Amino acid sequence: SLHDALPISKLIEPMILAGSKPGDVILDPFGGSGTVGQVSRALGRKSVLIDLSPDYCGQMLKRATAQWDREDEPVAEPEPEGIWV
Repeated sequence: SLHDALPISKLIEPMILAGSKPGDVILDPFGGSGTVGQVSRALGRKSVLIDLSPDYCGQMLKRATAQWDREDEPVAEPEPEGIWV
């Protein structure tokens, strides 16, 4: 696995619930493997995930596309320079 952290979904969930409401956008500037995005989506929020590592950005995209149907909500594609929008 790219990310060695323990699964933290249950730690992230109360923070997202306390600091946002359904439909809000959650910003994670240290996106890592995309856990905040996954939890945000499950709680009815949208998310913007950022990471300096192209490997982690690729992992986030793989995780998102495996879990969510592209037609349901588009997932951003990488720009040629490796910047994710």
